[in-house]
Amino acid sequence: MICPRALPLIRSLPFARTSRILDVDTRTGALIPALRASALHAWLAGIDRAEGMLQIARHAVGLPCILMDAERLAFQSHVFDLAGLAFVLFHLPDPLAAMREVRRVLRPGGVGGVVTWGEDPGLPGLAVWNEELDAVGR
Repeated sequence: MICPRALPLIRSLPFARTSRILDVDTRTGALIPALRASALHAWLAGIDRAEGMLQIARHAVGLPCILMDAERLAFQSHVFDLAGLAFVLFHLPDPLAAMREVRRVLRPGGVGGVVTWGEDPGLPGLAVWNEELDAVGR
């Protein structure tokens, strides 16, 4: 259910000069094949808070899948060219903290792609997301 709705986001991302990709909340790695196909030579890592999901992902896609909280990324600053967040913000206790962390680990000029469910004003992260977009003039 998530893959078909996330593929338009993946198709819209700038992969041409991408060498490091972060898949935030990778779950079972369902989006990894599409990310890999879009950037064949990029180093790609998936993170998730659920070890059980990561075990499935590691077996299915055979790439680094790391147990990590999106609100406290254990990466140095400015290391990723691209970060994808597919249907994750509404799962997080503090979506703003996660967005700050993603921005921190993106290199200057790096791109974060986000997709979530519709325009339901009841989503916990929607108001925060809209505030952040407004703050940067998007």
